[in-house]
This record gives sequence, structure tokens and C-alpha cells, in this order.
Amino acid sequence: MGNIPITVAPYATGGTAGVITDMLGGRVHATIDALAGLRGTLQSGDLKLIAVMSPERDPSLPDLPTVVETVPGLTAVGWMSLAAPAGTPEHIVRRLNEGLRHVLEMPSVTQRFDELGAQVKIMTPSETKAFIENEQKVWWPIVKEAGIE
Repeated sequence: MGNIPITVAPYATGGTAGVITDMLGGRVHATIDALAGLRGTLQSGDLKLIAVMSPERDPSLPDLPTVVETVPGLTAVGWMSLAAPAGTPEHIVRRLNEGLRHVLEMPSVTQRFDELGAQVKIMTPSETKAFIENEQKVWWPIVKEAGIE
């Protein structure tokens, strides 16, 4: 979208730690990764944040721009979700969602996510389903275009 020449180097093993090692060694110039995994290296001053990929600025880093401010429409947000097997009775799904909501609203949990730079968005099962369906609409064409099976 930004018409920038980029060579993607997937890290099958080592993940964030491998990328950090290669960045500090001058073999990799940049990475797109979760803030939580980069936090220690950022605090030491060995890496510098350039921008966040979320549609809005991160509340914990209000002076850090978003990529979308430079390249309109370019966003990517990592996310996690609690899932249950298809056919799980609705009352159990509802109970799991209520329990998860309760834990995620605990001050100690909220504080820890804030420390990690992870933003929590609590959703109902139907909101989660709609979110996932929207993500599929965004990412499936990219996966197909890249020839990923």
C-alpha cells in the first residue's frame, strides 16, 4: 500500500527474540511485532519505535504516530480470542464469556496488560464472531495473493 520495497523474512523459530538478535546485529532493518515482546529492548534504548500499526494511537504512547497517518488504510492488529468447540451449548459459551470478562476487568490484570502495552477489547460472543469475519475479509485476499496455502 505504501509502495515501499520490503523483503519479508519469516522467522519459523526464534520469533521475536530471533528478530531482535538480527536487528541488533545489523542483519534486519525493521520488524513488525507485538509491543509486549519488544518492551525490554525498547526500554534499554537498543531499538526505537517508528509507528504503531493500530488504527488509533496507543494511549500509553500518545506521541508515537500510527502507520495509517502516513499510509491511509494500512493497519494490522494482533489479537487473541477464547474459543470453544462448535456445538458448545449457548449457556456454557455465555458463562465462559462472563468469566473471561470478570478476569479481564480485574485491576491487577488490567494493570499488567497496560504494562505490556497490550490493549484489551472485551467483546460478546456475537461481537467476536463479527470481528473474526471482518478480519477474514481483510486477510484472506492477502493470503491468496501471496500464494500461501
